[in-house]
Amino acid sequence: MIKLVITDMDGTLLNDKKEVPAEIYELILKLKERGVTFAAASGRQYFNLLDSFAPIQDDIYYIAENGAYILNGSEELSVSELPHPLIEKLLSVTEQIPEVYPILCGKGKAYVTSREPRVIEQVEPYYKKYEIIDNLHTVDS
Repeated sequence: MIKLVITDMDGTLLNDKKEVPAEIYELILKLKERGVTFAAASGRQYFNLLDSFAPIQDDIYYIAENGAYILNGSEELSVSELPHPLIEKLLSVTEQIPEVYPILCGKGKAYVTSREPRVIEQVEPYYKKYEIIDNLHTVDS
């Protein structure tokens, strides 16, 4: 008996327009009626996933940020945080690589330093809530 269905978003569930097909919502609710849990899994931000499943947002699980943030609707189940010294080390390394723009992800929003339109065009499809700041080393969330 199937108890859980988990799907990736990009390249799996989303259509060519990067949208959840409308008929999926009804299917997920039918699964729930039969005792089957549905989870959306993605490297995308929780708020992005929440927006994608707005019609049924409280009826599913979210495995966001590549598994670092897991929720049942809006109920937080698990958060995996990197230790601050490791974040500092990773930022120091990435800052030495040309054309690399790290994004720090917190529970409330993501942070990026580049204001270049070509970078922001890559950020916006995956991060609904983000902030452009001057220095990622100052982030404390």
